[in-house]
Amino acid sequence: MSIAGMLEQGFAEGLVVEIENGNLQVSGSRETVQKYAGFLKEHKAEILEYLNPVAPYSESLMEEYDRLIHEHCDNRKHSPEHRARLLSARRSMAPATLLEDLEAFRQIVNRPL
Repeated sequence: MSIAGMLEQGFAEGLVVEIENGNLQVSGSRETVQKYAGFLKEHKAEILEYLNPVAPYSESLMEEYDRLIHEHCDNRKHSPEHRARLLSARRSMAPATLLEDLEAFRQIVNRPL
């Protein structure tokens, strides 16, 4: 599930996630907070980017995207030219689409061959 989808699901269950001094502040029922705690910790950088879209790209997200491109090309034995096209396409992505695209690409790379 995408970052947006998971957050929307949490919000529907009463989860409140806000940014304060660059950190996530979470509230809601104890059960809901516990249910989403692992997701929030694991995807903190992406959630901060999603909730604050005017913030500059996080280098860690861009590095992860590049790592996934290399992993994808290695696993599927793509040509160097194809790898270069994917890396070039990633560099031209609009800020508003980065997180959704990264989540979708994670699923592609992790899909069994």
